[in-house]
Amino acid sequence: MANTKPNIIRDRQFNVAVTADELKRIHARAAAHGMRPVDYGRARLLAAWRAAGPEIASAAHLDPLLLAQLSRVGNNLNQIARQLTR
Repeated sequence: MANTKPNIIRDRQFNVAVTADELKRIHARAAAHGMRPVDYGRARLLAAWRAAGPEIASAAHLDPLLLAQLSRVGNNLNQIARQLTR
């Protein structure tokens, strides 16, 4: 019988520090999916899913001058916040 898995050489690492509780949850979720934790982590990292968060709409339809002005306002707010924290 022929080997159906492609020979993939994984010679790079991507390390992530987790707490003991997070590691327990990763092991539990991997077991629930019948996977090893390393395979589960790889699948989650490389999948096409998005992290939970608000959807950000494209601003392409907005006036470029409005976007420039909003950028300036944001810059001013950042400068004010920095001065207040000093």
